[in-house]
Amino acid sequence: MSGANSTTEALDLQAQLIQILSSAGLVLRKWASNCNELTNLIQEALRLPNASLSIDDETVKTLVILWHPASDVFFFKVNSLSLEGTLTKRTLLSTIAKTFDPLGWLSPITIQSKLLLQKLWKYQLQWDEVTPPDIAIEWKTLSKGITICKNFKISRYLFLDPDNQFQLHGFSDSEKTYAADPMPTDGKLSWPTEWRKSRLCLLLPSGSGN
Repeated sequence: MSGANSTTEALDLQAQLIQILSSAGLVLRKWASNCNELTNLIQEALRLPNASLSIDDETVKTLVILWHPASDVFFFKVNSLSLEGTLTKRTLLSTIAKTFDPLGWLSPITIQSKLLLQKLWKYQLQWDEVTPPDIAIEWKTLSKGITICKNFKISRYLFLDPDNQFQLHGFSDSEKTYAADPMPTDGKLSWPTEWRKSRLCLLLPSGSGN
């Protein structure tokens, strides 16, 4: 997936891609765009099926993220994280792994499930042992709250001025998590953060110093 700051730039990029791949005998297929001018230049057979921008509820899948061309926003289709049967370390890890967020847009939410799994690790349970009641209660609350993700909408368009400078900012609570976000040097964000990365702090063995 790519983009440009103007239709002219996008048309040039489109022409270059077609020419370069054609020289190797390759044909780009499944084209989709939020610009009718670009889409109309592509043979209908090479377009993504049903990619008309006039259909309001149409979406194009990009990994597990959905893209709505007409409004040019990304959003998430959230499946239920509820578990059937016994809650164990194995089933909890398997369920948490189903939430795939490559750019870290959902970090404020997904980090909570990782913290819960880390907490469970302290109990030193076997993979198929039943989790303690407090873990089960926390998971029930967390799995219900994750449905809020379906309300998130993130603009795909990101205007970057060549003269802009960016800094990498780090955040940490020193005990549980730390994260990094790219931000403009003037501190003003007129668009959502393009990506963010978050990690859990390592667990230290009992009796270890900092």
